[in-house]
Amino acid sequence: MRWVMVLAVVACSSRPTTKTTAPFDPPKPTLRLPRHFTPASYKATLAIDPEQPGFTGHIEIAGTIDRKSTAIWLNARELTVTRATANGRDVKVTLHDELLELRAPFEAGPVSLVIDYEGKVATSGVRGVFRNEHAGKSYVYTYFEPIHARTAFPCIDEPDRKTPWQLTIETPADNIAVSNTPALETKAIAGGRTRVTFGETKPLPSYLVAFGVGPFEIVDAGKSKTGVPLRLIVPRGEAGRTKYAATAFPRIVDILQNYFEVAFPYPKLDLLVAPTMGSGAMEHAGLITSDAVNVLVDQHPSWRDRRNVIVTIGHETSHQWFGDLVTPAWFDDVWLKEGFATWMEHKITIAFEPAWHDERAAVSRRNGAFAVDAHASARIVRQKLERPDQIQGTFDGISYTKGAAVIAVFERYIGEEAFRRALRDYFMKYAHGVAAFDDFIASIEKSSTWRPHSRRSSSNPACRSSTPSSRARAAPGGSRSRSGGF
Repeated sequence: MRWVMVLAVVACSSRPTTKTTAPFDPPKPTLRLPRHFTPASYKATLAIDPEQPGFTGHIEIAGTIDRKSTAIWLNARELTVTRATANGRDVKVTLHDELLELRAPFEAGPVSLVIDYEGKVATSGVRGVFRNEHAGKSYVYTYFEPIHARTAFPCIDEPDRKTPWQLTIETPADNIAVSNTPALETKAIAGGRTRVTFGETKPLPSYLVAFGVGPFEIVDAGKSKTGVPLRLIVPRGEAGRTKYAATAFPRIVDILQNYFEVAFPYPKLDLLVAPTMGSGAMEHAGLITSDAVNVLVDQHPSWRDRRNVIVTIGHETSHQWFGDLVTPAWFDDVWLKEGFATWMEHKITIAFEPAWHDERAAVSRRNGAFAVDAHASARIVRQKLERPDQIQGTFDGISYTKGAAVIAVFERYIGEEAFRRALRDYFMKYAHGVAAFDDFIASIEKSSTWRPHSRRSSSNPACRSSTPSSRARAAPGGSRSRSGGF
């Protein structure tokens, strides 16, 4: 009887218990999207006619869900979704201003999202997908920084979600389409159109994805000394004004490769010129875009025009390493990448033409930063962000001019060679991933004998501390977490 009772107890105790866990129901985001869904790749096809007010899109997003869930949230703005599926099954779609909610039962594991949609081409302003007119012809360009990729694709429009992208553009046959990577195939399709399929990119944040469509002229600018193909892509009729930029372009790439001693990270580099971008330029990986005023000059350009070409191309090309190869994990470190590229402008210009004595311009810019920072209302350089509408405000004179002055302090304190070693360490350690200010400081510490005396905030406005949250710092396939203030 005793053994029977023991066996009965054992049998009862070994019965499996069923525990029901409710699926994760992600709430509507306010700033950052939930992290339960991680994209592994984007594959998008866009049909774009620069003469038309809109475009159609088809995007396939492969990824994984880390737990059983009821919804996936993506970023989307001014897009009309015509159909969405997950692993081949229709899902319920709801648009909420900047957000796209895909609601269905999602099991943990791989998921394939397929979304068909329509978007708008902006005719005023130079953000998102926008149109320029030149000599009676229409051109479409993109400018997604900081959070405007969502006007072209449903995606996770956050800088630390670096993911490979593969684009295909369908357009009328008299147009040329360009993007971040070289075209793999150009094929005639029905309706007098051409389909251009581009190679897959290295992992990129959504804001660095770019394309241009229109009746462009292409100017071969040769190659860098290491063999990087370089081109200028300009509106029809403007090739004759590219001579100075085409000559300067390879020299600038060579100067940067020599300085960093790190190979150019992408298979090619194009400079795409728009009739107007509000006098601005943008560092998309492999496809810099710029306002014509910064690149196209007359046959005998003035010193001011020549310097403007060097500064513009130099600033954006330096971002191919600092900003593109290694991307700030969040917008509180916009100052780090923009300050670096602004500081680097003078390094490039001095190496390009020492007789210009651009070190004087560096001093003038630093003094301008002091003047801006002297105001009681001046914001801290590394600012904690709590709402999406605060993000655009980080692209200001504080980030560019004060950021450049702070970078200069680091170099002077530890010495130029130690600083270059720090940059090489930073680029190699976080290549095709993301990093934050503390990661940059860690590379400086590793490459020099300098150590910060204290992590506490200072009374100096340049060093007032914010309290950013801890975040992932690595590209897909790895993780590293650090946090810090500046």
